[in-house]
Amino acid sequence: MTFLRTLIVSLFFLVVSLVGATALAVVGAAIYFAPGLPDVRQLQDFELHTPLRIFTQDGKLIGEFGEERRMAINFDEIPQDMINALIAAEDASYFDHAGVDPRGLARAAVELVQSGGTIQSGGSTITMQVARNYMLTLDQTFTRKIREILLALQMEQVLNKEEIFELYVNKIFLGNRAYGIAAAAETYYDKPLAELNLAQTAMIAGLPKAPSAFNPLANSERSLIRRNWILFRMRELGHIDDETYQVAVQDPVTARRHYTRAEVDAAYVSEMARQYAVERFGDDAYTGGYRIYTTIDSELQPLARQALANGLTDYDLRHGWRGPEQRDIAASLVEAQEQTAIQGLEEELSESPEIRQTARQAAQRSQTEVEGIEGDVSNWAQVLERTPNYGLLQPAIVVESSGREMQVLTRRGGLQTIDWEGLSWARPYLSPRSRGAEPSSAEEIAVRGDMIRVIEEEDGSLRLSASGC
Repeated sequence: MTFLRTLIVSLFFLVVSLVGATALAVVGAAIYFAPGLPDVRQLQDFELHTPLRIFTQDGKLIGEFGEERRMAINFDEIPQDMINALIAAEDASYFDHAGVDPRGLARAAVELVQSGGTIQSGGSTITMQVARNYMLTLDQTFTRKIREILLALQMEQVLNKEEIFELYVNKIFLGNRAYGIAAAAETYYDKPLAELNLAQTAMIAGLPKAPSAFNPLANSERSLIRRNWILFRMRELGHIDDETYQVAVQDPVTARRHYTRAEVDAAYVSEMARQYAVERFGDDAYTGGYRIYTTIDSELQPLARQALANGLTDYDLRHGWRGPEQRDIAASLVEAQEQTAIQGLEEELSESPEIRQTARQAAQRSQTEVEGIEGDVSNWAQVLERTPNYGLLQPAIVVESSGREMQVLTRRGGLQTIDWEGLSWARPYLSPRSRGAEPSSAEEIAVRGDMIRVIEEEDGSLRLSASGC
């Protein structure tokens, strides 16, 4: 009995000692790091960046410089579905905690020990992400994590939850130069935030974790898994009912690239204007909202550009065919999803087998059919949509090469045929001074699933371009 009493007392004092040591460590860290922390109150007057824009003499846009495409919004303008989706994805207890989530920090601590000094998942709440994005660097170290925690605790004392959330949704990077959820809605769906459906809302809410890996334009198959995981979480947290969930997870991918397009193509002049602005204003040129008007005539510039492009294209053709730009592109989104690696999706896929199943079903519903092509070409359509033109050179994907003609899918023209007159020149490039033998059939040039570049002639026909890989 005496032994048992002694053991209980010893364990009690051990627990008290550990709690006391932890408390002292926290207080010590606060005392050590507090003098070097930024002033949280500066967030109340934070100004968002506006890019540099270059125009012709008659006011036509020829260039925009600056990393950030941004449209600031107030908390009251954020749809409730978007609030719920971001909370489900990033911080389920956001409106309940005081800036930090002990369970998330515990996970981060385990990773810290296992990895020997680096933190992978972070365990960051939305408040901590705001502290990092506005006031700290992005390096994943123990020191930065401590500063992040202390700033988050201070922030919760100065700002209310709505103000912090507003800062978050206006600052986060969501891919394709879109900063903030309002800019992302315009970039991916060409519509205001309030007009997004639930599936589109969840797609955007999935981007903060990895804007490239889960981007619906660059990685449609992965973004579907992430999106449906968020919808699953929203149902589990009671934000949506099962009927709403079942409809949303079946929604196909509808994201497309929408961005500010130059009204006149004058990239070199635009670059000269950019250099002038940087020399005069420094890095503020990219964020201060400056507008520069050049002497370029918007009617004459396209004619000059066309003449130069024709000369460069003719020169390139004389040096031979350089091969496809990409090979073996899966035609359908279902095929592409089957080929995608699961690295980076472990959290989403471990939640439930339902996540992968619904993502596959959504991929099937994303089918794209083109007259004259058998089967689903949804992935080809996505690849063409995100692949830019290079001057006059348009991307196209080979559907079939047979005999002396090639059928290709283009971004705007659907299924088109390149006849032998547009293919026969394609002797392989060997060196600047030599080419290989003339091709005898279209199959020797490119085959199904290859991406090539084509030029549209004045009569509307297509010609294979020399520029490839």
